[in-house]
Amino acid sequence: GNINTKNAIGSSSELMNQQSNNIKDNKTQNLNIKEKEPINSEDKKNENLNQNENKEESELDKDKEKENQYRVPKEYLIGKCWKYVDNSGVIRGPFSNKEMEKWHQQGYIKPLLFVNLAKDNTGHFYRLHDRFPSEARIKIQLNKQIEKEGLKINEENSQQQEDISVGHPFADLPISEDFGDVINKGRTSEDAIKIVKEENEQKKRAASEKEIKTPQQQEPLPPDVLQKWVDYYYNLRIQEISKQNKQLTEDIKKDANNFALDNAKKVLQVRILLK
Repeated sequence: GNINTKNAIGSSSELMNQQSNNIKDNKTQNLNIKEKEPINSEDKKNENLNQNENKEESELDKDKEKENQYRVPKEYLIGKCWKYVDNSGVIRGPFSNKEMEKWHQQGYIKPLLFVNLAKDNTGHFYRLHDRFPSEARIKIQLNKQIEKEGLKINEENSQQQEDISVGHPFADLPISEDFGDVINKGRTSEDAIKIVKEENEQKKRAASEKEIKTPQQQEPLPPDVLQKWVDYYYNLRIQEISKQNKQLTEDIKKDANNFALDNAKKVLQVRILLK
């Protein structure tokens, strides 16, 4: 039952040595940790600057995305996004896509009107004609082949059109099929005068079969008589036509042709009677 003092002292000394060794190890570990993580103020500043720059870049990217979303085609735009400049220079809007397209199709807004996206800071205005194509433009795009054929026909008849055009204000208007037999067939005023003279000669021959033939001197009609009547008629009606509906143009041209032919016949008859 007696305790061995030597063994007890030895064991206690060993414990103390172990504790001291543990303390030393902990100190060295702490020192090693501090050596691995040295404090550098410049590195921290650089890290903060990089973080701020990244934030600014991300904000700029967001701003660019916001700007780009207003440059997409009109089909992807939502809400009221259009404004336009009226004839007096006043900016109107903003209006929605449906409103602008509806007003354009109904004819309230001219195709050459310039429009701008309401949130577009660039200040660039687009032609409404490019943004909202009219039904006429769509039909032309769908019928390009027909349009080419029409151009081909116009080229073939270019010389005929020049012969028909007589220098009056309506020379640039298209000539309808009902414009008259003489003009519709591409005859000039001289050809028309010949036709009128032939008709009068036929009537005269028919009448001479019943009556005694008497010699009559025939004087040829000046070649510009019919043309003078045509120009005279157009000059009388030019102011009235400009105020009337354009749909009446073809009827007026037909009337002018008949008017000229009738007066040419009367001139021939008067000249024949006077002779």
